Amino acid sequence: MNTISVAEIAEYLRGLAERLDLDLDGVEITGESSLESDLEMDSLNLMDFLVLLERKYGVKISDERLREVDTVADVAELLNGLKNPVGSR
Repeated sequence: MNTISVAEIAEYLRGLAERLDLDLDGVEITGESSLESDLEMDSLNLMDFLVLLERKYGVKISDERLREVDTVADVAELLNGLKNPVGSR
């Protein structure tokens, strides 16, 4: 199974920017980018983004796991853990 990279999440997020009503023009998205602070996602944006990720990658993200997500790297780590059950919580 392929590992989901931070770059892949960043690219997907850029493609969804208009749909999620985010202004990401000129914003560098890295693994350390905070979804709330750096990318200015509110709770509704975050929920929409994660629902779209669930559909894209065929996973289910619980509310508990959602609270653990702060950065783009956290999103990639979470998705990789869900796609690869070995080592996931």
